[in-house]
Amino acid sequence: MSAALFSKWRRWLDRILNEQLSDLLINQHIFEQLGDCTAPYVKTYQSADLAAWMTQGYVVFAATTVRRMLEEPARPPRPVPCPHCGEIIVKPKPQKSLSLVILLRDIEQNSSLFTREWFRKRCAKKNMSVSFADRDFNKITRNRTAKVLSISRVRRDIDALHRVARPIRRRVNKLIAHTARDRRKVGRAKFTQLNDTIKALTETYQLYSLLIAGTPLSPLVPFEDYDVVADFKKIWPSR
Repeated sequence: MSAALFSKWRRWLDRILNEQLSDLLINQHIFEQLGDCTAPYVKTYQSADLAAWMTQGYVVFAATTVRRMLEEPARPPRPVPCPHCGEIIVKPKPQKSLSLVILLRDIEQNSSLFTREWFRKRCAKKNMSVSFADRDFNKITRNRTAKVLSISRVRRDIDALHRVARPIRRRVNKLIAHTARDRRKVGRAKFTQLNDTIKALTETYQLYSLLIAGTPLSPLVPFEDYDVVADFKKIWPSR
């Protein structure tokens, strides 16, 4: 495998985790603590405006982060005639953004590099047995007999992310980044849809992190470091 590609993908993984997914998971965790502390006060006026403000801030942050993680690569530029000779040329268009989907598209174009044999050899260098290497490769490919990561597998993972996130992205595009003339046509996004999308992003990130960096499928964030229940209970004491 190309060392340059491998190094690039590892850098991208680190940035996606540190600049997108980690903050998303931390905010989700804190919001769940807020929900637990305010649940006994539902239908009361105990700091209701503050709770509504916190909820709005979380929804906007989480939804826009979801959209950032699902950004597609820039479209290839259109062929244009050279102003000097008239020959049709295509000027390269640099990719200025980074997202989980952009990473997956790059892997899709190079999927033939990820063979079961390559994965076994890499795991052997970490003193992992063949059975453990095969177990992990099966998780990544979702196929016990696959000899290589298929293009179709990567595309299905991308399509699944877009599908589960569709109501969240629609809300961002129509109500957060812009103002729809008729809000009724946008529909209502539910917290369950947002949670399902975050779960899908997390699981997909973990699978491809396992493929590229050999990172085990473990919690990505030490949630015990982000316990703010005591602070919330100063406003909403236990009842």
